[in-house]
Amino acid sequence: MQKKRLFLLFMIVGIISSQALFGQNRPKTKQAANEISPKFYSDSLSLAEIFQQKTSLGQWGEHKFSQTPASVTIISQADILQTPARNILDLLELYVPSAAWLNETSGATLGVRGITGWGNVNFILMVNGINLNQKSSKGAITELENWNLADIERIEVIRGASSAVFGAGAQSAVINLITKNAHSPAGTNVSLQTAGVYNSNGLSISHITQNDDFKFYAYGSVVQTRGANADIYATELLAENPATGFIGKDFPLDNPLSNPALRYLRDFDGIPQVKIHTGLSWGKGWDLSARYTQSGRSIMGVQFTQSAPQINFQLDSVVNDQNGFPIYYRSPVYGELSELSMNRQRQITLALQKQHTFENGWQLDTRLSGYSLDF
Repeated sequence: MQKKRLFLLFMIVGIISSQALFGQNRPKTKQAANEISPKFYSDSLSLAEIFQQKTSLGQWGEHKFSQTPASVTIISQADILQTPARNILDLLELYVPSAAWLNETSGATLGVRGITGWGNVNFILMVNGINLNQKSSKGAITELENWNLADIERIEVIRGASSAVFGAGAQSAVINLITKNAHSPAGTNVSLQTAGVYNSNGLSISHITQNDDFKFYAYGSVVQTRGANADIYATELLAENPATGFIGKDFPLDNPLSNPALRYLRDFDGIPQVKIHTGLSWGKGWDLSARYTQSGRSIMGVQFTQSAPQINFQLDSVVNDQNGFPIYYRSPVYGELSELSMNRQRQITLALQKQHTFENGWQLDTRLSGYSLDF
């Protein structure tokens, strides 16, 4: 009987505390909107004021930043604008202590506090509180590698193991991307971005309309990247004439690395990166959202990811043997370098949420969500 009472008590506590650890995905009031402002890390806030900021990270309920029993990093929109970060991976490496991403032959791999594993399955990535990690291949790499950041309102990160609260996968960190939504300020915004060294250009458009019946949010972005030219050092020991040096410069013509190196960080097969997000809010706390992201790139153009196919032989010389029969000496002819490893991911996420606030102030968030990933 006692076990049944304890189980019922845990169920009640779980339902009442169903508000996500990362708090509300959108501010309900003007006061809530200012609790984590874009100036969170700016010089305009004193240390005492920073400690008074409120966050729901690391535990159930809302507490002051100084009372949160977890190592927390919050990257505001102002922080994003102040950096030349290309994507979320760069932002995490810049702002989150002990975070770094590695470029491996399988693609980008994020590590936090020294915990790095193939497939990006050692941390949990959320978008507006929705867990997007799948436990195979590249994890939630689609959101991390997209080069457009204009729709990100802020990023909240718990550093360290949190599996006891968030479940399997939260070994090194929990990352929550908070995007702009139907409750953001109304209006239309158009932004352009460029990264000259990578030959990258992008366009993003967002529109928010609000009235007494509903609020609607629409966002779309396209980023085209042709990649950067750079000197890439490699070693080719399998060719007839082994050599080392820079691809396309230091290798003899009969070596597969004699052709110019391919551009690195370029789009997968010339297909641009795309992001589309729509949101609709109506009635008393109803929210419906749909999000599509597409990313893809070459694996940095490093050695063992580029190869040249042999397309022919060329005649070098003819020598007669002691019996007068000709001996032909030929060397291989290689075509242009081709990419051996490229990544592309496409992901779509759908979510329906109902938020209810009781008279005593308790809040109940109910969410039904699902996503599909193609890689």
